[in-house]
Amino acid sequence: MLATFQLSRASSHLIPKSPESSTEMEGLRKLAQRSFEKDQCFKQPLEAYNVVQLLSVDNREVLSHRTTVPMEDLCEFLRDGCLKEDNEQVEGNRFRLVRIPRYSDKRGAPLQISKHVFTGLLDEMRVDPWVQQLIAQDSYGFHFVGEDAQTRISTLFVGTMSYKFVWTIESRGQHSTTKVLLFVRSDDQPVADELYSQFLDIMAAHSPGTPYPVLLNLTIATQILYRKGRRLREQHNTLTFIERQTGHGFFHFDSLQIDDAQAQAEVQGQSARASQPVRFDINKLIEWSREVGRHSVRNANAIRNSGVIDELLSFITDPDEHNTTSTALTLNYPDQTRKDLVHEIHLLSKRSRLLTDAVKYLEDRARNQSSVIFALLTHEDAMANITLANASTELARASKEDSTIMRIIAAATKEDSETMRDIALATKKDSSIMKTIAIVTMALLPATTVAALFSIPSLRWDQPVVVQERFWVYWVITIPLTVLVFLVAAVIGLWDSSVRRRGVPK
Repeated sequence: MLATFQLSRASSHLIPKSPESSTEMEGLRKLAQRSFEKDQCFKQPLEAYNVVQLLSVDNREVLSHRTTVPMEDLCEFLRDGCLKEDNEQVEGNRFRLVRIPRYSDKRGAPLQISKHVFTGLLDEMRVDPWVQQLIAQDSYGFHFVGEDAQTRISTLFVGTMSYKFVWTIESRGQHSTTKVLLFVRSDDQPVADELYSQFLDIMAAHSPGTPYPVLLNLTIATQILYRKGRRLREQHNTLTFIERQTGHGFFHFDSLQIDDAQAQAEVQGQSARASQPVRFDINKLIEWSREVGRHSVRNANAIRNSGVIDELLSFITDPDEHNTTSTALTLNYPDQTRKDLVHEIHLLSKRSRLLTDAVKYLEDRARNQSSVIFALLTHEDAMANITLANASTELARASKEDSTIMRIIAAATKEDSETMRDIALATKKDSSIMKTIAIVTMALLPATTVAALFSIPSLRWDQPVVVQERFWVYWVITIPLTVLVFLVAAVIGLWDSSVRRRGVPK
């Protein structure tokens, strides 16, 4: 399979370079540069950037260095490295990588670096201008632009949801120099750091025995497969949970082998209630629907990644797909290295096919649960409408009963009003009688007073002197008694008012 490392075409993304197409390609490159100038945005740059430097001599890695470099020195790093052990006198294969944060916003995918330095990096790498459009448009997939016949530099691009790579491979005799720009999506910084650290670990596992011209292909393919497998496991767990909750699917309670007695009793209790109508919380159904939809989107992206993996690996293994030759991939490597690569690519390809089958399987389960959740939402909506209709009926019945009660109360109030009117009439009649009595009393009071006065023994009407000597005794007794009566009445009135203010019943 790998008798020679020949350049293969990655599907339709290959742009061959031939004399006949040079004029057309120049036009495309100019359009790509215009697109880059128009669409690419930049953010406030960092003070320093993560870099990686590798050196391999006689197919043996002698230098592996990770550090940070100030932005102003990035071009010099790509050109000369940052260690004195790596110099032009040393004949070997070189690998240099610069990490640049990338973000997502309404403007596109801004890079956190100054435009001047970034264009200088592209010039230093001698990137084919066609790739600038891929960078500006945040493109997806694996793109190979071919090898320049004069400079013997090949330009490659890989784009995924999480990161983008642009790298060039420069051939010099039996050796090569690989220069890489890695754009890591950094909207969530901890996730970006984890992704970068994972990439470095995978690359470190590959780099000791892997030729640098194909190192990125294998590293990217391996990382995509690793993350894809982990995501599929998470999706499997989530879908299993939802299937158990809805009771629809392979993983429901009746199909589980449960050893725990308490859990088994709980399952039996749920099975006993299975014949009864089951109600679901609409908010839970909406949450499950959101999870299933999210997994469907991830599955679609996983299918896209499968195509990227196939192109990354076929770039190395399928000479029938190429229409040009990459000097960097036709170098003489030891037979053992070739065998190891063949075996590794075979394992990665098989793993990719199996994961793709798993994606399709999970997508079928997700589609099934989506239909189930939609049916449950429809059922719950219908049940809610029935409940609302029943509540409306009960409310109407209660309103009718309230109307009857109000009519009874109105009739009772009417009767009370008539009774109060009769009482008022009786009171008025009593008041008239009392008034009559008072008038009669007032009419007779003067005569009674005069008669009583004339009957006093102190007045002798048959004597020449009518008023006797002790007539004053009458007034001495009468006046104090009268005052005493008024005082007692006043005291009783004040006491009654005080009791009323305190609210104490008499």
